[in-house]
Amino acid sequence: MSGEVLRLSPSSINMFLRCQYQWYLRYVEGLKVPPKSALVVGLAFHKGEEVNFSQKVETGEDLPLDDVLDAYDTEFEQRAEEVEEWEEDKGKVKDEGYKLLELYHKELAPTVQPLLVEDWVEEELDSGVVLFGKRDVITKDLSVIDLKTANRKPSSIGLDYQLQLELYAVQGDISKAFIHYAIKTKRPQTLVLEHELPKEPRLLKVVSSVAQAIKEALKTGNFIPNGLGHSWACQYCGYREKGLCPYAQGG
Repeated sequence: MSGEVLRLSPSSINMFLRCQYQWYLRYVEGLKVPPKSALVVGLAFHKGEEVNFSQKVETGEDLPLDDVLDAYDTEFEQRAEEVEEWEEDKGKVKDEGYKLLELYHKELAPTVQPLLVEDWVEEELDSGVVLFGKRDVITKDLSVIDLKTANRKPSSIGLDYQLQLELYAVQGDISKAFIHYAIKTKRPQTLVLEHELPKEPRLLKVVSSVAQAIKEALKTGNFIPNGLGHSWACQYCGYREKGLCPYAQGG
């Protein structure tokens, strides 16, 4: 983080806004915490449809479900090796992911006609900041689609995901932005939410403000731990659970 150019992803920006000290531990100290089961399912789900959509660019047809589930299975087992403690039985967690992927593949995958898959995007700002990310799918009608799994049905797209979609739309004449959800409710369901892209891009303004705050924190070494005033910020923090944060509440 000491170079002249500051490289930021949507996830790193969201982490800084959530807790500056958490950002410090991750991006300055380079400390990582083991993934939770939900992340393993999400990554494996994503891999299944990545494999499907990648070949669909050329063939125009979805893979058989078994092929997609095989890709999920391989990715799940690889990621599972990084988990230190399962909140639920590993087999149960894996089966729930199977159901989500099966439902998505039947209901929403057929509606997607991909042009680009796992497409890298970078935007260099005037302030010596590079904003980067990877777009899950760009469709032939120039829409961007982000794939996500969730435990609850969202009623709207949160600000963090809105900014993510706006980054993905800065290149390539993107006309629309969507999130495709697979949701682990009692009866699994899918959901499509559209984010209406603003006519005047607010993304650069937000990123510029956050980047300035990050540069100042790097200069002074003062990273404010959000948990001091808002204990909820510590509730799901892996650094608290591992005993790596001296400021954590309820640790």
